[in-house]
Amino acid sequence: MNSPAYLQVFSEFGVTVHLGERLAAKPKIAGKLVTARLRNDYSGIETELETDAVVVDFGTTPNDDVYFELKPQSSNHGEIDIDSWIHGRTQPHRESGAVTYPTPGSASPGPAAEASSPFALYRIGDAVASRNVHAAVLEGLRVGMGL
Repeated sequence: MNSPAYLQVFSEFGVTVHLGERLAAKPKIAGKLVTARLRNDYSGIETELETDAVVVDFGTTPNDDVYFELKPQSSNHGEIDIDSWIHGRTQPHRESGAVTYPTPGSASPGPAAEASSPFALYRIGDAVASRNVHAAVLEGLRVGMGL
């Protein structure tokens, strides 16, 4: 029932949706780009996609395998500053064990650009627990607002 509103926003922001496809292999990360190999559930055809972000949806089945595999490589070790998360503020930067918070109004490139790792990692939606789509969209919005 809500899909027209989501599809409109996806279109306005250039989000591409791949339905009926799964990750065929672990995504490869090079700098700020993610290369994902996708396999269509129905035809078996595999395609490779190079992008700046990948969101994987498994319906209501919790699946956090990719999160735990990438966690040690991420700049934030998969951690979220809850207060910043709730209030839509940028997540703190973590570099060499030090934690700093960007100043309001600063043109900060975000935690991934300044940390030793090229990406920050956030576990949201059903990767945390089985919930509805509204919870996942809200969490995705909170992550996006903080970047």
